[in-house]
Amino acid sequence: MPRRRSRSLAAAAAAAAAALLASVLAGCPFDARTDPREQLAEAVRGFNEGVHWGNLEAASRWVVPAARAAWTVAAERVAKDVSYSFYEVKGVDLKDKAHEAAVRVEIGWFHKAALIEKRTTVLQRWIRLKGTWLLVGTDVVDGPPIGG
Repeated sequence: MPRRRSRSLAAAAAAAAAALLASVLAGCPFDARTDPREQLAEAVRGFNEGVHWGNLEAASRWVVPAARAAWTVAAERVAKDVSYSFYEVKGVDLKDKAHEAAVRVEIGWFHKAALIEKRTTVLQRWIRLKGTWLLVGTDVVDGPPIGG
């Protein structure tokens, strides 16, 4: 009998391990990626990294669809003359039960011809639609407009 019990315990342990692995792979509800703050951080990072490195196609996936085409045209125009030296998130304000956010970002940039760094602080406005954070607008709050 003891042998049968150890097999059933081993089988139960294997089943529990398989269930745990399946829940992790499927996106367990306790996964940090389901936390609105973590999702927002990922979106802000993805957008700003894309802009910083000139990968505007990757950055545009974080822009609300209704504004995506216009944003891409404007960003491509600016990218012809401007390079980015850094960006730093300075503050995040979640609103409306984590469905809206205001993110303050400082951006270092320069005209390619002048090579004089300028700093601009912007307020990025984000909304959360169907679990995805999307950029809906950007306002300059300090410094010159980027490219200006």
